Amino acid sequence: MTPRELLPKIDHWLELGVAGSGPGCGHALTDEQAARYAKEPEAVIEALTGVTFAQWWAWREAGGLPSCLATTRTGQQCKGRVPGVLLQSPAAWAAYSGGYCSAHGGDRPAA
Repeated sequence: MTPRELLPKIDHWLELGVAGSGPGCGHALTDEQAARYAKEPEAVIEALTGVTFAQWWAWREAGGLPSCLATTRTGQQCKGRVPGVLLQSPAAWAAYSGGYCSAHGGDRPAA
């Protein structure tokens, strides 16, 4: 779903993590923010979350769960999730230094 496709769903911003620090936290869009969102959705998301649009999108797709830092045999980053870590805000997710999934060392923090 693109930012423009999200426009009709502004009522669900908190659910999507666009504003606030976690589920149920945040604030409603001002009229100015809603009008700007119609023209520049990425810029509004960046202003509200404090991260780039790409970081917010990755956070949203990951459901706030950080990915494993390990590299697979094919050279790709492992898609496994770090157990026991849920970073509810996009800013916390973007700043997290990482860890490893159960297959690559469990709760071992990144060096």
